[in-house]
Amino acid sequence: MITTQTELDVSPGGIPPTIHVSQYDTGSRTLLLNLISGAGDLILPTGTRAEIRGTKPDGNGFSYDCALNGKTVEVSVTEQMTAAAGRAVCEIVLYTGTPPQEGSEPSEDYTQLCTANFYLMVERAALDKDTLRSGSEMCRTFTATAAR
Repeated sequence: MITTQTELDVSPGGIPPTIHVSQYDTGSRTLLLNLISGAGDLILPTGTRAEIRGTKPDGNGFSYDCALNGKTVEVSVTEQMTAAAGRAVCEIVLYTGTPPQEGSEPSEDYTQLCTANFYLMVERAALDKDTLRSGSEMCRTFTATAAR
């Protein structure tokens, strides 16, 4: 298991960090994102939850719940997060209550507390998942010569 640890500032501004991963990495990489606030103390209320959201270079998106331990968000890199090579624009969202789900509204107590932005740079795999399986192949050309 590979673990990458990075600081993320929940205060707007600055240059979002870039985290490098390989295309098709699945279940072998964990991101530990230590949340800080350049604007002051970061105090998270009881019941705060975390989610990662992102838009891949091909325009498709992803959204997953994450583990939050104190001020550290733990993200398990998924197959969909690394399916498209290039730069994915990502954010960690901290919230309380129940966020909106597909086809439903958020709970009345839902509050988005803050976000922290970063880039996930998905480096192209040397072997595409749809590539023909390789095997040994030998081709020799023989030229017939007249017997003497």
